[in-house]
Amino acid sequence: MVRTIKWLDNLVLVNYLLTIATAEFLWSQSQSNFDEPRILLRLRQTMKSCTYDTDCIENAYCFNRETCHCKNGHVINRNHTHMQCLKIASNLGDACEENIQCEMTFTSQAECRNKVCACVDGSHYEEEQRRCYESESEKCARQVTIVT
Repeated sequence: MVRTIKWLDNLVLVNYLLTIATAEFLWSQSQSNFDEPRILLRLRQTMKSCTYDTDCIENAYCFNRETCHCKNGHVINRNHTHMQCLKIASNLGDACEENIQCEMTFTSQAECRNKVCACVDGSHYEEEQRRCYESESEKCARQVTIVT
């Protein structure tokens, strides 16, 4: 049982990290007006088979009468007990339940803190790019090495 739980936790973590990396890649690509690629659909796929929209979870629809996908503007959030389609944040301060909602828009330097999206401690928001970036002082602090 313990081994199974660790495996599931690792699977959830890998899925989460892949989602963040994919979101950051897609954000960089979005600057050049592209159509929604298949990989973005994958971020919204719940993996549940369906025939009708009513077969899917809330904020999802039946894609090609095959699998449920989260609606536009939503991302799948899975853990070892359930899955849900959560609204992707548009602005800092938007309501959220999970970090993924903020990270999809503002990078992994964003989090859901007290039920609203904010930049993580040690980072700052760049208005023009609409993203959270690690602050220079934090980068420098991690790069300091003691030479003897």
